[in-house]
Amino acid sequence: MFGGGKAKAVPPFDELFVDEAPADALGPAQLVVLAEKLGISPDDRIMYVIAWRLECQTPCEISKAEWTTGLRNLGVESFAQLKNVLPALDRDLNASPQRFRQFYNFVFEWSRETPSVRSIGPDVACALWPMVFGSRQFKWLSQWMDFVTAQGKPVRRDVWKLTLDFLSEDLTAYSAEGSWPTMMDDFVASLREKGQLPPAPAA
Repeated sequence: MFGGGKAKAVPPFDELFVDEAPADALGPAQLVVLAEKLGISPDDRIMYVIAWRLECQTPCEISKAEWTTGLRNLGVESFAQLKNVLPALDRDLNASPQRFRQFYNFVFEWSRETPSVRSIGPDVACALWPMVFGSRQFKWLSQWMDFVTAQGKPVRRDVWKLTLDFLSEDLTAYSAEGSWPTMMDDFVASLREKGQLPPAPAA
C-alpha cells in the first residue's frame, strides 16, 4: 500500500502555544517559548539560523508546514535533539562565504515588520549586525552603526545587502564611481572629513 511508511516525528509544534490556542504559525510569543526550551536567548543568532534552515517565508513566523518539513529534513525528532544540533547548525554558517551571505540576507527578510516592507529601522539593523557577524571583525562596523543611528533613516534592503561587501574589505571595495547607496557615500565622506580616510582621488 502506497504511503504506508510512518512519517518521522518532530518536536511538538502545539506545545509552544502556552497561553494561546494552537495556530498555524509560531509568532513572536511562541518563539520566546521555543528559545526557553532550547536554553537560549530569543535574540541569539541561532534562533535566526533555525528559521533560515526551516526556510521560513514570513517575517518573525515559523509556519507549521515549515516546522514539520524543515525539522524532518534535519532529522530532529525532539526539542532535546534540536538543542543538540544547534552548535553544528551555527558552525555550518562558515562552510563557505556564499552560505554566510545567504544567511545574512535572510536575516533582513525575516526581521521586517511585514512582508510588504522593504526596510528595517536603524535601531533594528544596528542590533542585528553584531549578532549576525558574531566573531567576525570589521574595522568600521562601530562607526558605521553610529552613523546609521545618527542618520535615523530606515535601512533598505540594498543597504543591508551591500553592507557585507562594504565593510568586509576594510572599505577597499568602495569606489565613489561605483553604484553604492547614498548612505554609504555619505558615510565615507564623513570619514574623509574627519581625516580617518584619505581624501577622494582627484578627478
